[in-house]
Amino acid sequence: GVVAVWEGNYKLVHNIASKKTLLFNLKLDPNELNNLFSTEIEVGQRLFSLIQNKLEKANERIKAEK
Repeated sequence: GVVAVWEGNYKLVHNIASKKTLLFNLKLDPNELNNLFSTEIEVGQRLFSLIQNKLEKANERIKAEK
């Protein structure tokens, strides 16, 4: 699966299976051609943390329902 999160001009996309993460500045790069994950480290890590936290909470909720 693929998950994404947006904040301001930034969009972070994470592929769970391949563990590939992409970060785009949609204002400067509306066609999403330039992955900024390795250069905009602070923004990328903050948005990636949001995804990780949401996935962890979802997994906990699923486990609790079993």
